[in-house]
Amino acid sequence: MPADSSELLLKIGTERAKAAVMAAFYNRQWEVVYWQSDFFMTLKGTEGILIEELNRDTEERSLYLANTFLHSGNPQLEQAARSWAAANGYVEGESYSGGPGRPIE
Repeated sequence: MPADSSELLLKIGTERAKAAVMAAFYNRQWEVVYWQSDFFMTLKGTEGILIEELNRDTEERSLYLANTFLHSGNPQLEQAARSWAAANGYVEGESYSGGPGRPIE
């Protein structure tokens, strides 16, 4: 499923549309997982696949996910963000600058 299709399905909002997006999520269609991560973070039990995406994607995308997870209010996602940041040379800070210490928000 293309990521833009998943966006449209979520906007439709029917149970059938959401089920199609969830099927893409559980089948690890990574473009859908990444682009709809804000939606999936609102659902219990999605943390494992979201954390897989954090650890498998490009640095730029993982940085976005780490920042999002860090402020999600979900302790499991927050810890995953901190672990990813530490393993990749980032520290919690005011904003991402790409400079020394490479802070994440």
